[in-house]
Amino acid sequence: MSDTVKIDRKLRWAQNAIETIYAHNKSGGTVAPGDILILDTANSTATEVAFTTTTSQDNKLVLGMALENMASDSYGEVQIKGPTALLKVDGTADISVGNYISTFTTVKIGASATAGKGGAFAIALEAYTTNDSSGVIDAWLTGGAARIDTASQSADYASPTLSGTVSITGAAGFNATAIITCTGAAAGTDTIDVELGDITITDGKLNVTDSDGTTAVCTIACTTGIMASDVGLLVIDSDGDLASGANMVRLDPTGGTPNAGAILFEIVGAAMTSQSMYIDGDSTGVDVVHINGGGVLTNGFAVLGLTNDGNLATGGAILNLTAGGASDAAARMLELDGTAEDILGIFVDVDTATGHMCQLHCGGNTANDKAVLAVTSDGTMVAGSSLVRIECSTTTGGATVYGLEIACNATNLEGLMVSAGKSVFTEDVTILTTSKLYFTDTSQYIYASADNSLNLVAPTLFHIDGPTSFGETGGSNAHDVTFYCVTNLSTIIVDEDQDALVFNGTDLWLKDNDILSFGDGAAKAGDWNIASDGTDLTLAVVGAAATFNMGATSHLCNVLMGSTSKIQFLDTGLYINSPSNGKMEISADGGGADDILLDGGITVDTGHNIVMTSGNLTLSEGEIAATSTAGTYALSVTMDKTTATNPVVLFKQDSTTAAKSVVAITQDDVSEAFITFSSGDSGTGVEHAVRTNAPTGTARYVKIEIESTEYWVLATAEA
Repeated sequence: MSDTVKIDRKLRWAQNAIETIYAHNKSGGTVAPGDILILDTANSTATEVAFTTTTSQDNKLVLGMALENMASDSYGEVQIKGPTALLKVDGTADISVGNYISTFTTVKIGASATAGKGGAFAIALEAYTTNDSSGVIDAWLTGGAARIDTASQSADYASPTLSGTVSITGAAGFNATAIITCTGAAAGTDTIDVELGDITITDGKLNVTDSDGTTAVCTIACTTGIMASDVGLLVIDSDGDLASGANMVRLDPTGGTPNAGAILFEIVGAAMTSQSMYIDGDSTGVDVVHINGGGVLTNGFAVLGLTNDGNLATGGAILNLTAGGASDAAARMLELDGTAEDILGIFVDVDTATGHMCQLHCGGNTANDKAVLAVTSDGTMVAGSSLVRIECSTTTGGATVYGLEIACNATNLEGLMVSAGKSVFTEDVTILTTSKLYFTDTSQYIYASADNSLNLVAPTLFHIDGPTSFGETGGSNAHDVTFYCVTNLSTIIVDEDQDALVFNGTDLWLKDNDILSFGDGAAKAGDWNIASDGTDLTLAVVGAAATFNMGATSHLCNVLMGSTSKIQFLDTGLYINSPSNGKMEISADGGGADDILLDGGITVDTGHNIVMTSGNLTLSEGEIAATSTAGTYALSVTMDKTTATNPVVLFKQDSTTAAKSVVAITQDDVSEAFITFSSGDSGTGVEHAVRTNAPTGTARYVKIEIESTEYWVLATAEA
């Protein structure tokens, strides 16, 4: 059979006739009816056609569509031309009737062909707009791959060279590897002139070079009209994602060594109302603007230098930081993070004469524990370092120049508060006029009420800890130290065992009703108070009775009462005094039987009687002289006989050489007896004999004992 069919005039196909090819499946997998296939150029030869599949959009090697199921490495029919109802498509890009179909990024699936690209092999006879790859539509396979352009006049040029002026109307596309070189005729000649059009470079780059260095390499100008909002002479936009370190604009002068005064990026604003630069970045994890200096900057230069050679109006600023939106409480307007140990965080050198060199202003409400200026340190501070240091070593222009001035006159606004740490002053501290130095609250303070007068005010307690001197050392001026006590409970306290309040040649002056207190100083029980009402001096103890000791046992103290001064008890009728030299008077004006009570059972009553209820009356080389008035006893000794174990009266002479009697009784009145013995008991007889043993019965005797021998002399009762 011949391989050639000759048709002399006409070959007529049926309405649904198709063209197919018997091809070899080299895709590595199975294919089904409707799958889109491309030519396998690696396995096809002059005698065998092989196919495979693709995930490239608009692939120009498209072969056709599978008509039957074919396993890997098997053979089957592939439709290359004619109508079909089996074409598989994706509707992510809407497919309308008449659209060209090409391969898609999903394997074995077709999609709407991209304008200006090759690879269109079919025309859609049915629409599909669902965003998936499950579409099956009617279509016409054209029998070959074609390029579908949006304009009727189009052309592809591999490497054309155009001389003279070239005008392009409409869009001109260049592939990713295209290089366009435009050479001007002379310096200043425009090489590319675009009027009301766009230059679009996809996956490529635009290189503009200049060799003379006397003119601008690239100039973008708007000569007429007003640029609308959000429109720029140069707009650089990135539709894709930028990798870390990628740039939308990069200035990289690597071709040579720039001069020290060269400028990589300069903005010259001729219009005074225009902003030279406006950056609106919505970054959250990186800096909106980041300036990095990698070299060693010399003196006078900075990573960011801001200068102004014009006149700033009132309120104008060289640097203005404005925070919009709802910022977090820990957000920062300006942060200086210096990791180098010897770098200054901020240095302000302003030659201002009429304004502040540095001013911090807060127009909002400052929260609790927050400040307009907060200085903190979380590092280790070495000895001698400071969080804030104010230093001026130059010559001042006047006598009233201050290193730090705090002028706070708002309600509840204090000038200075030190909440932690000590305040150390190595120079003088001056408090002007009658200003006060307060402690804790406004009720206790130190101030100068007048020139040469210092007042220390405390409503309850004024405490001095340690040695303290008042007055002028070695001076001749009189100096008063005055304590103003609000109530009579206020005290001056020296509270430690070894502390002392010393007055060396100086008087201690307490005014009327002022109290000198010993004890707790709070009117507690056991406190001793000394006070004067202007007439009397009172020594009293608070609460229960206590003892007033005059010196220790080994260090006795004397109390000297001058003239006829008295020690008074309770009232003016009870006292001890010396009415004259050599006399001591104890006076009691009461009416009781024991007005003057001596410890041990001895009392002196208002009748001047001495009554002893216990104890002995002992005389050594002395005498008892008793004088009575009429009707009274000079000496009366009474004893209860029922409990007597000793004599009522005992007269004893211990000396064996005494020249006098033990008892001598003298009676001047011859009509009276020397001794009268009487008894309260009635006697029944009189015994005249002397007995040597103790008598019995009711008779009364006088007992005389000589050398242990008792002699009993009968006492005769008078009728």
